[in-house]
Amino acid sequence: MDNKHNEELPQLDLNVAIRRVLRGLRQWWFLIIVLAVICGAVSYLQAVRSYRPMYRCEAILSVNITSGEESTGSDSEKYQNIEAANMAAKTFPYVLQSEVMVERLRAELGGGAMGSVSVAPIAESNLLALTVTSAKAETAYNT
Repeated sequence: MDNKHNEELPQLDLNVAIRRVLRGLRQWWFLIIVLAVICGAVSYLQAVRSYRPMYRCEAILSVNITSGEESTGSDSEKYQNIEAANMAAKTFPYVLQSEVMVERLRAELGGGAMGSVSVAPIAESNLLALTVTSAKAETAYNT
């Protein structure tokens, strides 16, 4: 019984294996091309069916702290403007998503659908980027 386990396995000749694979590919090349075309067509159809365009409209808002006097443009004032923009970016989404604001936007749009609104501060500036995304270009623009 030990003799069976001690027998050597036959050696695999890599050259012979590669030649056989290449011969098989030469014989079945048309099948490989047909399968590639079918897979490509299925992928294309799936992409076409699941594609849904999204449109985006952006506006840039400037946040400035104004005082009763004319702006001096000092570093302190610039820092205050940047901090005000950051604070506005943190609180503005809550204002935009509030029930009152949504009602007013819907009234402005004539009761129609509105896009998704987001606000982000632009780094190291007193600017905010207001972005609206929607499945319809007109809805994004109107919102």
